[in-house]
Amino acid sequence: MMRVCYVCGRVGNLGKHHIIHGHGKRKACETRESRIDICYACHKLVHSTETSELDVNLKLQLQNIYFQKGYPEQKVRMLMGGKIMTDTRNCIGNYYNGRSIVETI
Repeated sequence: MMRVCYVCGRVGNLGKHHIIHGHGKRKACETRESRIDICYACHKLVHSTETSELDVNLKLQLQNIYFQKGYPEQKVRMLMGGKIMTDTRNCIGNYYNGRSIVETI
């Protein structure tokens, strides 16, 4: 199976991005769903600022996946590094700033 950047769809030089990161959270919160294939350009964009919109959106998508799996709020909070995201943007699928990520990058 060919690896494709989760954000922009590029193939080739990809790395893994841990959606939940920092302060020892990466290992404690890692699940199959919390690691995505991502190209260098998109990885740089995710980490461009402390509150990168793309980073927030990826976290919202991950949280939504956990809730769709039927996980209770307490488990979701633990998997999200102790936080429940409260942003109410549509986070189904690959969306960034209200548009498809593939269209945005």
